[in-house]
Parts: sequence; structure tokens; C-alpha cells
Amino acid sequence: TTEIYTLSLHDALPIYAYRKLNSTGSAKEEGIRIELLRDVRAIFNTVRAKKLASAVLVHELVKLEGQPWAEFEGRRAISTHKVAYLLHGFGINPRTIRFGGSTAKGYDRADFEDIFERFLPQTMMPQL
Repeated sequence: TTEIYTLSLHDALPIYAYRKLNSTGSAKEEGIRIELLRDVRAIFNTVRAKKLASAVLVHELVKLEGQPWAEFEGRRAISTHKVAYLLHGFGINPRTIRFGGSTAKGYDRADFEDIFERFLPQTMMPQL
């Protein structure tokens, strides 16, 4: 017999992200994506924000000592475009977010919660 399985978006995201990671880049790029995801979670936790503008996220990434973001790929600091490209592999994209009376491209923490849970084990949680 042939069984047909349907996946909800919730169930399909890890499969999509896995395929996206493995089809668009090397194992090194996959490791960078996970490292970026881990650092994004740490930044959201540190600044205790629900929303971050892309420029603010990049600024915070560059400040992290011992991480590759200040001289990404042997050159200058990682760009907002490169962050967006790397996060796109998880199905996360920047969007226009309202900050007080203005708007900017950025990220909402709620968009990351499921991805954090699926790709970053609890043992990888930063100690605050």
C-alpha cells in the first residue's frame, strides 16, 4: 500500500531548512548558519528585545568577541544582506517592523522561536 503523509508548515520547516542548507552551500556554510542562529538568540536574550532592526543586529554581531562577524570571510564586517541570506536558509527573512514612530527592516523574535527550538538544543543556551 502507498501511504500519503501531509506535513504542516510546523513539521515541514526543519525539512525545508535542512534541504536548503544542504543544497545551497557547503558544510562550512551550514556551520556558519547555525553559529549565526546561536548568536542571534544570544543577542535577543542579552538586549531583551522582541524586535531588532537589521542594522542593530549586525552591530551587535560585530561586537561579539571570538566570532567571525567582524571580519567575515576574511574581509570586512558581515552585512545586513549576508545575514538575511544566511537566515533565509531557515525560512527567516527580514521584514518591515515598526519601532516607535519609524520603520526599518528587521527581525521579530517570534519568527525565530520555533527555529531556535528545533536547531539549537537546550544545552546550547547561553548562561545569563
